[in-house]
Amino acid sequence: MPYFRIVAAILSAMVTRRFVGVAFVVVGLFTVLVLGFQKYRTNSSSAARQKLAEGAYAMESTSDHLKIDIDSFNLWSGPDQHLRAEIEIPAPGIPARDKTKAHRQTEMLEMNSDFRMRRFRYELENSTVSGDGALDCSVHYGSLECESTFEGSSGKGSIDVSGGYAVQFGAEIALLDDPWFFTTLVAHGSRDTKQQGTMEAVGISFDGQTPETLITGRPTHANLNYAGIDTITVLGHSVKAHRFQVSGGGSRDMPDLTSTVWVSERGLLLAADWGDVRIELSRFLQREQLIPELPVEDDQAVAIRHSEQFQGQQYMRIQRAVWVDGDSPDESVYHTLQRLGLVDIEESDRGTVQGKRFLIVKLTEAGKTATTKWKEGATAWDIPIAQERIAEIRPNQQWQKPAPSAIYIVSYRWEPNEIGNQLKKNLPAKWAISIDTITAKVFLQYARNEWKVIRVERPSEEALKRR
Repeated sequence: MPYFRIVAAILSAMVTRRFVGVAFVVVGLFTVLVLGFQKYRTNSSSAARQKLAEGAYAMESTSDHLKIDIDSFNLWSGPDQHLRAEIEIPAPGIPARDKTKAHRQTEMLEMNSDFRMRRFRYELENSTVSGDGALDCSVHYGSLECESTFEGSSGKGSIDVSGGYAVQFGAEIALLDDPWFFTTLVAHGSRDTKQQGTMEAVGISFDGQTPETLITGRPTHANLNYAGIDTITVLGHSVKAHRFQVSGGGSRDMPDLTSTVWVSERGLLLAADWGDVRIELSRFLQREQLIPELPVEDDQAVAIRHSEQFQGQQYMRIQRAVWVDGDSPDESVYHTLQRLGLVDIEESDRGTVQGKRFLIVKLTEAGKTATTKWKEGATAWDIPIAQERIAEIRPNQQWQKPAPSAIYIVSYRWEPNEIGNQLKKNLPAKWAISIDTITAKVFLQYARNEWKVIRVERPSEEALKRR
């Protein structure tokens, strides 16, 4: 049977009232997930559920400002008001066993309505590290029950505990999800600035060969303090957020947890500053008001966002050989592209003629990646500098016959990408990125159990020029 290790931490909360929690922490490279016990029943209801939201989180380094998406998720609510998050996580560093097939790393979190965790499942598919398998833990009245199945073998164990739990899961190869760790962690916190929680954590491990044997040791501490309400920017909106200061960890069993975490009124993570990284929502569509300051969208609005009609890009075309006016915006653009590492500019023996300079431009490997449909030997290339971004969707008309149909009004604008942000101050008029909000009329129809965009009426080029 394979060696399966869980590292758990028993958190003794010493707040002003009574003992409020026991936590177990299992390490999988920097990740912790939190589980709360409130009238838990082992078997979840399989009845109809309702989709509350979908979105994604991104992480940005404060040193080099490199920003990457770290997960995408769908959030559901069941008839018992329990929450279920289905999370897709990139799997960097874990090679695929079969490169022709899907390679996935996923999580499933079952939570109470306040985001305290009830059950966790981690799955790895098509990996060379440990083969296909899953790690599954659930809360019972007086115990935490865990089972792992990898490469066709299994190991399981039972930890005798009761009360509240905070659990971090990992098998040898796990790269687990930070945003949902912080979401479930601060769900245990009191929103009272006068209360401070100090917790003691003790590491516990067991394996599949001796499932009933626990080995304890290496205590550590974690703290969760409420700091009040801040107003932060989330996806372009000002949002009131509850701020928590987290500290502790920093042992063999737990990473350094020093961080500042912001959550919505309902408890969803909005942002976190952890070490030298910033974690924040990078995409979010809600069917119910999890974040009051953001719009609630119906099926028609979601269909509009998912359609290809508002995913346009604005390009700038650069030439392989070009005359530019000396010290002009055109020349500045090429030199900025060179500074960004996208092009190399070769010296020309033609020099300067009547104030114009002749530039010979060659794409770097990064430049080839940035362009669209790059081809060897091309004399010009298109580089995206902005994309359409929907600002608002609002209903206009709806009717049922001869088929359910609707008209919605969509406001959108051009948003510079990373290259566009670097260039926008020097872009000549022909490539200028408009900051105006544009309004379009969208026609939808309901067929085969879903809404689809049928037609979009946008302002004409002439109308936009007159604005």
